[in-house]
Amino acid sequence: MDSGYNAKHNVQKMRFIRTVSTILAIFILTWLHLSARGQYTIQIKTPTVEEESEYIWHNICMIGFFDQHAYKVAWPNHTIIAELLDDARNQRLNDSSYNTLINVMRQSVYRKEDYAKGYGKVSAILSFLDSALDVMHRLSSKWDYNPRPGYTILLTLYGPGGSYNDETGQITLFTTVYGTFKGYNNPENTLIHELFHIMTEQPVVQKYNLTHQQKERLVDLFVKTWFATRLPDYRIQGFGDSRMDEWFNTREKFTDLPASMHGFLKTIRAEKQ
Repeated sequence: MDSGYNAKHNVQKMRFIRTVSTILAIFILTWLHLSARGQYTIQIKTPTVEEESEYIWHNICMIGFFDQHAYKVAWPNHTIIAELLDDARNQRLNDSSYNTLINVMRQSVYRKEDYAKGYGKVSAILSFLDSALDVMHRLSSKWDYNPRPGYTILLTLYGPGGSYNDETGQITLFTTVYGTFKGYNNPENTLIHELFHIMTEQPVVQKYNLTHQQKERLVDLFVKTWFATRLPDYRIQGFGDSRMDEWFNTREKFTDLPASMHGFLKTIRAEKQ
């Protein structure tokens, strides 16, 4: 076999080795990047007109709850909303009411581009949200929360500011066409709040039969205790049950949340006797 063939063969062999090395390097870097972000991914979603209409409809149906707890709710700027809210308060809603709403949304309200600025701001904080998820999932092993493989942030221009669905892992986040967020300039405050709601709803809130005021106070105290440095402007809501404060005022109290909860509930029962 001549030397020319050997040289050509060696060149091809080196090219193959370099190609494999490059692919391997890319794989390792990608793996390291994903490991740094954590195994829990958060997706951001701009709502379709149908999804936004369904969310508005849900809020219209919840108007009694919002009235009772003095929530400020953002609604589409259209005269039909006032009519639907009046119907909801007087138990007059029907299928025709929903059809009216979605037709108005399609014809004169919904614009996909209205969500672009909010989408960009939430995208910029995904790395922090992943790291916060890691903290919450480590803690949640104490109260038997089964971590989800992923969570979704669904943007909305309407509603009370933020809501969660613990069964689907979806957070609905209020934003504006200007990319601002209700209550805070920083969406991290609301998103951390709602993520902790998801993880505690069934294994903590429902298990211990907490009131609305108690579950909100629990979440507020968690965010304030664990993320005070990152979220210095986070505010504890005024209507929460302040009796929980002494039971959930340190990281250690949340490290074993069930034990702290038993202590709190024991105190509450003693007060009633």
